[in-house]
Amino acid sequence: MALKKFEKSSVSREVRPWVREVESRIQNLERDSERNNNAGDNANKGQNSTMAQLSEQIRALPIPVGQYQIETGFGLSTTVFVQTTIYVPPGKTKMTLTAIGNVAALDMTSGGAAVAQATIEVNGSDFLWSSPVIPASKDAGASVVNNIITPALGFQQGGLVPGNSFFVALSIFATNGTAFPANSQNYGTLTVNCIFFD
Repeated sequence: MALKKFEKSSVSREVRPWVREVESRIQNLERDSERNNNAGDNANKGQNSTMAQLSEQIRALPIPVGQYQIETGFGLSTTVFVQTTIYVPPGKTKMTLTAIGNVAALDMTSGGAAVAQATIEVNGSDFLWSSPVIPASKDAGASVVNNIITPALGFQQGGLVPGNSFFVALSIFATNGTAFPANSQNYGTLTVNCIFFD
């Protein structure tokens, strides 16, 4: 707001140069203040724009999610599941997923005639992926045959809904489950790594 100028008639002739100087300085200060306000507005606009860009870049960063599960001591008279649940992070609609299983199961009775097998399945509300069924590698002919299985699965999936969940499961089973009784050396591990992005 501009300051009211002095009335010339109210000041003496000797003081008038001083009054003009004061008025001139006040006008200069007002102009400088207005320029600073405009510059500040522009700086704030630039800063807000920069913050919006930074926020967008942070939001666009991929989000990694990893899970590890293990089951031990089981037998294979029924299918054994090693499983985990993964939730889709906010703002993400796509993912890449890699899942790796490791299984060791002792054939105690058949001398290698029975075969342990495993597969990995990923089950979402609107998608389903599965690896091939992998038979065990083993040292057939021994009295106790260790069956080793390493199934794996990898894929990319779109159309995800943030907040929804899906299951990842390692399924372990055998052609003759009675050959694989419960044993402390039997184990199954499942490692899942996801990268979520938009």
